[in-house]
Amino acid sequence: MRRILLALAVGLTLIALPGVGFAMSDEETVIVLKRDADQGNANAQVRLGYFYETGRGGLGKDDREAARLYKLAADQGNAAARSNLGGLYRDGRGGLTKDDREALRLFKLAADQGNAYGQHNLGLFYRDGRGGLSKDDREAARLFTLAADQAHPDARVSLGYLYETGRGGLPKDDREALRLYRLAADQGNATAKNNLGVYYRDGRGGLTKDDREALRLFKLAADQGSPYGQNNLGGFYRDGGGGLPKDDREALRLYRLAADQGNASARVNLGYFYEKGRGDLAQDDREAARLYKLAADQGNAAGQNNLGVLYRDGRGGLTKDEREAARLFRLASDQNNAYGQQNLGIFYRDGRGGLTMDNREAARLFKLAADQGNANARTALNQITPNAHSNQEVVEPRSAPTANLPSVPERRVALVIGNSAYQAVSGLANTTNDARAIAEVLKADGFTSVRIILDMNRASMIASLNDFQREADTSDWAVVYYAGHGLEVSGTNYLVPIDAKLGDDRDIPDEAVSVDRILRAVENAKKLRLVMLDACRDNPFLKRMHRSIATRSVSSGLAAIEPLGATLIVFAAKDGETAEDGAGNHSPFAASLINRLQQPTIEINKLFRLVTSDVLKATGNKQRPFVYGSLPGEEDYYFRSR
Repeated sequence: MRRILLALAVGLTLIALPGVGFAMSDEETVIVLKRDADQGNANAQVRLGYFYETGRGGLGKDDREAARLYKLAADQGNAAARSNLGGLYRDGRGGLTKDDREALRLFKLAADQGNAYGQHNLGLFYRDGRGGLSKDDREAARLFTLAADQAHPDARVSLGYLYETGRGGLPKDDREALRLYRLAADQGNATAKNNLGVYYRDGRGGLTKDDREALRLFKLAADQGSPYGQNNLGGFYRDGGGGLPKDDREALRLYRLAADQGNASARVNLGYFYEKGRGDLAQDDREAARLYKLAADQGNAAGQNNLGVLYRDGRGGLTKDEREAARLFRLASDQNNAYGQQNLGIFYRDGRGGLTMDNREAARLFKLAADQGNANARTALNQITPNAHSNQEVVEPRSAPTANLPSVPERRVALVIGNSAYQAVSGLANTTNDARAIAEVLKADGFTSVRIILDMNRASMIASLNDFQREADTSDWAVVYYAGHGLEVSGTNYLVPIDAKLGDDRDIPDEAVSVDRILRAVENAKKLRLVMLDACRDNPFLKRMHRSIATRSVSSGLAAIEPLGATLIVFAAKDGETAEDGAGNHSPFAASLINRLQQPTIEINKLFRLVTSDVLKATGNKQRPFVYGSLPGEEDYYFRSR
């Protein structure tokens, strides 16, 4: 879940007026304020202006009248009025033309008089570089401190954020940030409640991780209309955090509320729901692209990365443009976004987006992303090393230490699928040969059970998956190998049974089998879930398929996947590319896999790096297998121990 912690502050001040008791109702107070304001009392004018600005005391909300009253008081030198009038100039309200320089002048006057709101608003201008000022976090920190020392809640939040991020010459100090957030939250500040919730959610600042307390604080912030609280609460409903049941509909409602207030992270989350068709939304790449662009224009790294993906793939009504994708990935990467780093690394590795192929820069970016926990980047980093110099011979592995091998027999099960005899298009020559050979090797490797199914229609494939799923649920390893046609539709991958006709792109979910269904079949294996897909072949279905929506992305290559837990997904060709069926008895991918699976004591990550090297060499660098996901570091994994 992403958030923006920058506190938004509108410089509004409540001032105690001589002779005005706070036991009075708002309506009674307005009568007194009007009388005193008409007599030229500056304090009464600013207080009455605030009532007009907020619509209190039975008054209709009226920014123009508020501006008139603030100006009368400001002309008398009233600091609060200067700050509030500056806020209206900053926002272009009350009939005033938006004017950051005039707002700056008024904030400076108020700050010089010691007004906390003026100090905080001036600090925001220094922090953001507005009103003709150069960005200056140190001056912002000084001004926030002055205002926070007067117990200004928004200033406490802004100062806390500088401590949290170590900006403005301040040391990075989560405990001090937490202290300031707690003080502001106790004053009722919604942003502070959200930020305090984030600290409980993440277990920071010396706090014990506590999702239920985080949930309570996010709810309080959301109920006050905080877009940050709404976005984070939406994340809890989306993921089932804090003891909540998963609820995409409620997450969607909250994301929409926050996005409507301009929250960039919520725009990204809402865009993702449109992209994937979640929360009962119709899948809509165009709306996703619109939302990602809004967030990207606000400088949101996730929005920049996601928009880059759509430009890369030519989705959402966008013309395919890898140079624009590279630009956006770089913007996201420069903000330390792991997905941006990974995607930019791929472009450097493959020489895409106008970039020169550069494995060193690719490796640097993959490492940055992997260090943040990005499993696909870790896999890409592992894969890039043996191929950095394509003219070098692959060194055969030495024997692994016995201590790393399983000490007790494991229950390993496999399902091997080969589809060749397609009914609506010409068949594939090698897929059933590949499947038979892989099944024999896995049996020789000591698998407890190896099921092989050939030339399956959709009903048979689903039935076989159901049977295998029950077996996989009690296994240590669960492995699926598939050889046949596959395709990708708007980011979702499908395997094609032999009875599929696929005359229309809308038929795909009903006639093909999603890779998500394969993953569900192996998800309960205790130690390792492995899915190997030799399904990226040039696909004849695409030439005859009717497109119901011109912009719907349908391709013969498969889309990248980010599996969770101890799961590896191996593509015969990396996402978006096609694989060769092979001129001999086996495809290049299957031929290498058959060979490597028979060699003892090759740790699984090394094994797939060797397969990648074999296939690159066999295809003249035209086909690059790719591994998605990662395995826990505590244990090594071997197909054949001796």
